Amino acid sequence: MRGLAAGALTILATIFAVDSSAQDPPDSAELDRAFADLAEYDTGGDQDTIDFVRAYVDRATARYKIRVDAEARLLGVLQTRQSSAAAKRFAADQLYRLCDEDTVPAFHDLLLRKDTTDIARKGLERIDHPKAEQALLDALDRAAGAMLLGIIESLGNKGDPAGAQVLSRTARGGNAEICLAALSALAKIPGPEAMDALEWCRFNLTPRMRPHATDAYIKSGWLSLEEGDYQTAIYLFDSLLIDIEAIEIRAQGLRGLIRAERDQAVPTIIEALSGNEPALRAVAAEEAGKVPGRAATEAFIRHYPDLGPENQIIVLRAFAQRGDDAALPTIVLATRSRLPEIRLAAIESAGAFNHPDVLQPILKAAASGTEEEQGIAREALARLDAPRMNDALVKAGMSADNGIRYEAVKAMAARKTRNAIPVLLRIAERDVKEIRIEALKALGIVGTHHELPFMVEMFLDAWTGENRQSIAHAIVAIARKSPAGKIRTADVSSALKKSSLPDSVHLMLVQILGDIQDDSALPALEAHARTRSPESSTAALEILANWPNDQPIDTLQRIASAAKDDRQRAIAFDGFVHMIQRPESGRGVDRTLKYYQQAAKIAATPDEKRAVIKGLSQIKHSGSLKILETFLSDSQVADDAARAKEALSQSL
Repeated sequence: MRGLAAGALTILATIFAVDSSAQDPPDSAELDRAFADLAEYDTGGDQDTIDFVRAYVDRATARYKIRVDAEARLLGVLQTRQSSAAAKRFAADQLYRLCDEDTVPAFHDLLLRKDTTDIARKGLERIDHPKAEQALLDALDRAAGAMLLGIIESLGNKGDPAGAQVLSRTARGGNAEICLAALSALAKIPGPEAMDALEWCRFNLTPRMRPHATDAYIKSGWLSLEEGDYQTAIYLFDSLLIDIEAIEIRAQGLRGLIRAERDQAVPTIIEALSGNEPALRAVAAEEAGKVPGRAATEAFIRHYPDLGPENQIIVLRAFAQRGDDAALPTIVLATRSRLPEIRLAAIESAGAFNHPDVLQPILKAAASGTEEEQGIAREALARLDAPRMNDALVKAGMSADNGIRYEAVKAMAARKTRNAIPVLLRIAERDVKEIRIEALKALGIVGTHHELPFMVEMFLDAWTGENRQSIAHAIVAIARKSPAGKIRTADVSSALKKSSLPDSVHLMLVQILGDIQDDSALPALEAHARTRSPESSTAALEILANWPNDQPIDTLQRIASAAKDDRQRAIAFDGFVHMIQRPESGRGVDRTLKYYQQAAKIAATPDEKRAVIKGLSQIKHSGSLKILETFLSDSQVADDAARAKEALSQSL
């Protein structure tokens, strides 16, 4: 860096960055050298100069005297024709942080220079003062080409209504490129001034330019609406609804008018819905649900009875979108319409409200509507989640209507309505069989261990196989979420002891205990495995053989030793050996070998003997060798035993 050491500049920049208000600025000579170097800066050049100037501007933003000096120096870089393009871009970015109405004259001078026009107009865009707008307007008559197009764009970006009239004259008097630029700029200006200018252009420019003027006119209307100038927006969009306009223009006008009229838009919507233009009807239908305010809902309610079915459907769907509870009486009444299409729309609309008032008609539709209505209603029931909905469901469960009670019970289960347990118990005990079974299934979802005795009692009632199976699943579901121990299984185990029950019921009770899989069920299963009919005792034995831990191992050993039925003996033996092999048992090697010794004695088939041999080969202990030797004299498995013994001997 010329004249000022780079290290010194870095230190100064750091000081400015740390505390820009507490340090004195560098002296004029240092600043002169730094800004002179900045004028020669190019991309990738000396970063110290950039940091120094940026730090100086940081300080200038907080102190007026420094700001005046920094602004003048930055303008000097911009005004020097020899300054590089990169230097001017950086100087402009820093100047934008400081500029105000006092900078306007300098920007005005730079505006008509080719190398600085873009910098100047962007600076003027940032200055919120009439002087900045006037500087751009003054330059219009003196600019041409790209410079003129840029100034027109900046007038639009400023969005000042004062420029609308001048831009309108520019649009009329320029070529196509200038006209398009002026129209685009006018579209960025909200308010009646731009609207009037663009309205004139729509009807007085050349036919080629009129569509562009209309497009700008519509954009100006949306901008006025965004700015809260509803009066201008209403006039503008309403003016597009005349019949001579293309239908797509009228559709845009209708949409804008509805948005601008807000809660007063209902008559406009109803008029469009009652008209013959499908495009306008589609816009009205789409916007009906978006009109804000309860007053609009009440207006739709007033108009609803006078509408035809097609428009009533549109309004019902709008009610769903609006979500205003004031519409609920109208919706509920519509669910009882004689017209299927009205009922369906009303059910769909009701499903959008998380309100207890819609529950009864939705349940009614689910119970007795058409197939399509039932599907919509049940989907709606699944979505309802208002806090008071569960209480309303419980109340519906006590209804006199069988269909409604049935649907209410299913909904209680789907929603896991725990406060419904008393009602479900009552229904399960005495009601229509179809509803009773649904209540019992629901109890499986919401019930607790307190309901287990009742559930077992109901299970033992006279049910068909399918219904009894549903109750069994419910019992298992409750038991699995109950505290571990006898509380899960005591009632089922007690029922299993009743000899008067059919074998098929005993079999299902055994399966229930097997599905619960709590060790408290083992005594009942073990006793049943030895005393009942072959089918249910075999089922109990299979459950014991596949128990998740080795608690039944001694029972399996005893049955494998004494069973007279070959199938039961085989099941018991396989389960016994499988449990011996479990590594997680933690019983110790000596006890495991003792079990293997017992298994070796009762193994009857070659496969059973090989299972014992295989298990022993995994235990690296001299005791395994002794047990393996007992198989060496057995011609069926002697070779297997010999190989296992040899391999085990080598590993010891």
